[in-house]
Amino acid sequence: MKDKRHTNALHLESVSHGYGNVEVLRDLNLVVERGEIVVLVGPSGCGKTTILNLLSGFLHPREGTVNKDGITRTVYQQDGLFPWLTVSENISMGLRSSANGNGHAKNASRAGNSEVNELIQLIRMEGFENHYPHELSGGMRQRVELARVLAGDSDILLMDEPFSALDYQSRLRMRRELILLLEKRPRTVVFVTHDIEEAAQLADRVLVLSNRPATICRELRIDASQPRRLSDPSVIGAMEETLKELGLNTPESHQA
Repeated sequence: MKDKRHTNALHLESVSHGYGNVEVLRDLNLVVERGEIVVLVGPSGCGKTTILNLLSGFLHPREGTVNKDGITRTVYQQDGLFPWLTVSENISMGLRSSANGNGHAKNASRAGNSEVNELIQLIRMEGFENHYPHELSGGMRQRVELARVLAGDSDILLMDEPFSALDYQSRLRMRRELILLLEKRPRTVVFVTHDIEEAAQLADRVLVLSNRPATICRELRIDASQPRRLSDPSVIGAMEETLKELGLNTPESHQA
């Protein structure tokens, strides 16, 4: 029998959490296998970001246990680039922050410019190495942010609606960019989004959360190969099932 302890990157067991008198999560169980892309969707305020904060270690649950096997990096809605640093310097900061988890520059000095140059090539930003964030488009900044979090020794990416501030065409491009980058530098990914289309196009598994206090009410596995077209039957089917689970795929919901 396969030993699951060696394939699980993240495990939340019977986790409950809240803020003050507001119960946000109740008896939630979640296992993410190494190399998976798991996407969380659910009603606003149901606790999706709270789950990411528990997985990162920023929060500790009121009840239950959180186990992770690897170093996590978090990508937020707004990129975390330093405005006073160039593209190359921002990516280099990703190498430094991964060194021993304490900000020392040992890994960065060992890797040198070759690591940064490889990442710049991966995100197709050659020629922009010395540009500052304010000189880049939103999509370009997000590509630099992805390179920064993929730098160094991270194993797990926690992504909190990273493309939500972009226009629709840029979001489509960034989804493809993410998949192509993960082919080159594999990571385990837990991705939060309100975009059902995005979830179906990216995920190995879509987990639908209930209203608060949240638990997982539906799991959808999507086995289609990546990158996926929006017209892929598996994408369309996953979107329909997710919308149905959220109560958004009925005549009454369209009239509302």
